[in-house]
Amino acid sequence: MNNSTKVIIIIVFSMLFSCATPRQTQEESRSAEFYFDQGNDHIGKGQYYKSITEYSKAIEINPSYAEAYYNRASAYFRIGQYDQTISALNKVIDINPGDAEAYYNRGNAYCEKGLFIEGIMDYSKALEINPDDAEAHRNRGIAYGRRGLYDQAMTDLTKSLQMDPKDGEAYVGRGIVYASKGQYDLAIFDLNRALEIDPKYAKAYYNRAVVYFSRGEYDKSWIDVIKALQLGFQIPSEFLDDLNKASGSHNVKASAFGS
Repeated sequence: MNNSTKVIIIIVFSMLFSCATPRQTQEESRSAEFYFDQGNDHIGKGQYYKSITEYSKAIEINPSYAEAYYNRASAYFRIGQYDQTISALNKVIDINPGDAEAYYNRGNAYCEKGLFIEGIMDYSKALEINPDDAEAHRNRGIAYGRRGLYDQAMTDLTKSLQMDPKDGEAYVGRGIVYASKGQYDLAIFDLNRALEIDPKYAKAYYNRAVVYFSRGEYDKSWIDVIKALQLGFQIPSEFLDDLNKASGSHNVKASAFGS
């Protein structure tokens, strides 16, 4: 969903020990915390595989260490191992069923796997716990859109933008929904708004190119395609083929890329 996902917060957690806790348990807890801190250090440096190893050591010592499961899920997510992400977040939810962020992030992992119904269910659970989570509304709206449930998508994306009017991803999501409903003027309005917020938002240029194509405005579509390419966005070859055929253009001039 384009980078359309919320980064899982890394929790720096200091254990609090009860005076009544047996000495051996205290030592084990300190050892688990040591590996947890090592995992945080690695993940902060982008060393995700090493962080997973350290979090796993912490969990082996303390199988109820929810924060270690949570951060291990973060590392798994960042390397695209979504099944492992879901498994780790299942443990967090088992330990703390009221953790809205765990449901939110498990929803993100489900959607990365294309399991949008499961994602919608988790976003809905997160919103039961925290109704004011703008990003949960946004991502649920995008998931509804991917399932073709455009009315529900529009409701969630509009709610998200009411909470956070500077969320470019929500504007892109709603713009795509408008385009899917054939409301091209409103789609372009939202995509323009996303680009006002972030002039380097390649996904917004690409989706605006698609809308212009749908309206038969091929020159404008090419301009946005070139801009998206300059920003490193991978344009689907099928769309380029369709645009070439429709516009009669078979080459993107090298000069457009500054060469």
